[in-house]
Amino acid sequence: MIDQAPAGLNRQCEAKFEQEKAALRPFPKRRVADYEVLSAKVSCYSTVDIRCILYSVPSRLIGQPVEIHLYHDRLVGYFARQQVFELARMRVPGNGRRRRRCINYRHVIGGLRKKPRAFLYCNWQSDLLPTLEFRQVWEQLKAQFERDQAAVLIVEALYLAATYDQEKTIADFLSKALAQGNLTLALLQQQFIPDLSAVLPPVETQQHSLDSYDQLLSPQDDTDNHASGSIKGNDDYPGDRDRQPIPAAQRPPQAAQTHVYAYPLGSYREPSFAAAMVLCAVLVDVMRAGNRQTLPNGAHPDVVGGLANKKKGMRS
Repeated sequence: MIDQAPAGLNRQCEAKFEQEKAALRPFPKRRVADYEVLSAKVSCYSTVDIRCILYSVPSRLIGQPVEIHLYHDRLVGYFARQQVFELARMRVPGNGRRRRRCINYRHVIGGLRKKPRAFLYCNWQSDLLPTLEFRQVWEQLKAQFERDQAAVLIVEALYLAATYDQEKTIADFLSKALAQGNLTLALLQQQFIPDLSAVLPPVETQQHSLDSYDQLLSPQDDTDNHASGSIKGNDDYPGDRDRQPIPAAQRPPQAAQTHVYAYPLGSYREPSFAAAMVLCAVLVDVMRAGNRQTLPNGAHPDVVGGLANKKKGMRS
């Protein structure tokens, strides 16, 4: 019965479909893009506004431009051609209010942990609580603790749930601890933060022997003999077999050798490099002075300027 209904509708346009069938082309070999490319800049609140919907994104992207591929069911964000997030697309039902928000506490809980008191005045307070159990725990915390202490506890619980992916376990622990009346921040952290000192095994290292480096040291006289070629080609030379390494501490200290005819730098009696440089500088100044422009009568411009100034003074 159900199959007959679409068949009856298709018979109404069967003639026109046969006419269009001749103009139809084959499907493309490659899949076409089924998404829309949008650009957005992450706000200081770690959010982007897409089609009147406010989405939260990872806080490390604050102030950065991102490219968003908008699918029919999801949003995929890219930064520097690397995928950085993927969110489920939200739609507003009905024709009334259009604006909505999609806030994920995992995106902002790292910054909120530094200032947990901001949770009390946050407009997204209900959106930051992921499940009904957390909302019930928040109401119990406000009833049993001060507002500031309650904010610290719920923010720390959300941080642990996002870090270790234990939403259900942490919510159950909070409910039991509140019922028993022994919930504290230290107890919450001790229960879910692992002890790294007990997990990591001690590392034992052993330094290798340094005696193997002694073979790189050789007596100086044997090296000279090999360099001079006195025992070249003799593989059975007994000195090679009986050679013993010389410790570095037994080597005599070597002093820098000075040349007999070397002159001290800056000597005023003997020519030196510094003195030669001074003479070169003087010669350059003399040559520059000789190339200066002079007046036709051979007078220097400074002299003429001085005479003109004196005449002005006498006239005045």
